[in-house]
Amino acid sequence: MSKAIGIMIDGEATWHAPSAGLTDYATLCNIDPDDPSIGYTGHIQPPRGQRITCQHCKTIWTNVVAMRLRARDFD
Repeated sequence: MSKAIGIMIDGEATWHAPSAGLTDYATLCNIDPDDPSIGYTGHIQPPRGQRITCQHCKTIWTNVVAMRLRARDFD
């Protein structure tokens, strides 16, 4: 099973981390896959073991991990 989510952008497959928030976006980097007016034309099924290739998703993940948050940091 892959942890990546595939999005077709301008006819090219791109691989992202799935959204972790309470938004309408499908990816961590806030892509709505069903917006053909800007070239986003839907989800695609990732092959087993597909790696995330989106540098925006990686940067968001890296920055959150660097915060070293714990459950006790939240009210």
